[in-house]
Amino acid sequence: MKTVSIPESKEESSPQFERTVFQPARFGFECAFLQMTPTVGIKIFPTRFNANYSITRQRQAYEKQIAPKVLSEIQMCFINHEIFKQDTNNLFRRFTTKGTCGYFYKTQVAQTKIEFGKEYFDAICNLKNILKRLGMGSKDLHKNNIGRIGKRWVVIDFGLLSRS
Repeated sequence: MKTVSIPESKEESSPQFERTVFQPARFGFECAFLQMTPTVGIKIFPTRFNANYSITRQRQAYEKQIAPKVLSEIQMCFINHEIFKQDTNNLFRRFTTKGTCGYFYKTQVAQTKIEFGKEYFDAICNLKNILKRLGMGSKDLHKNNIGRIGKRWVVIDFGLLSRS
């Protein structure tokens, strides 16, 4: 069983509880995404700086309805090392055999299994235009970085690498 220890509150001294991961972890170059329920996931980053950069941009994009809603503030967590066996990007290089610390925030889950077609390519063009108007980079939009929430197309990657 794969678990993540997540504090119950923002206070670092708060008790920890184990949460079973709903879906296997998905790894990008800057964060891991763990789906905890059908509608809530967490983005875990190796540094607070990376988490803060991503959450700030995601909130800006959500205001324009092109991002999932951020559901919590950034918190510290302990991650079971079993989750990272599939981390081919070596994102969490600091982990030991016992696990690692990370920084996470909760986010709304977007459906990322998308069929290619006119609607998909129109959505990419529309999202790029909105990101450019917001002063955000748009060169990293591809099938792994966009999704849908209902009928609304959203960007799901707001890390440092996506700003180019």
